[in-house]
Amino acid sequence: MLFCFQNEYFHGYKQSQRREDDIAIVNAGMRVLFEEGSTVIKDIALSYGGMAPFTVMTTKTANQLKGRYELMSLVSANSS
Repeated sequence: MLFCFQNEYFHGYKQSQRREDDIAIVNAGMRVLFEEGSTVIKDIALSYGGMAPFTVMTTKTANQLKGRYELMSLVSANSS
């Protein structure tokens, strides 16, 4: 994951390439901001595209993840 600001991480994924252009068939963008000095999620944004004519933001899922801390092990594993 990329380091953006203090306690904030972002990562984008491309599942596979289309044959005629450089647009991914399935893609995702994820951003997480942790509370200062902790592993508690302060803010998170999850978006997915390529499966419909528009990008989908998963606001219900993001709201359920706020205040939790389970994702820190994933960030640590992907940031090294």
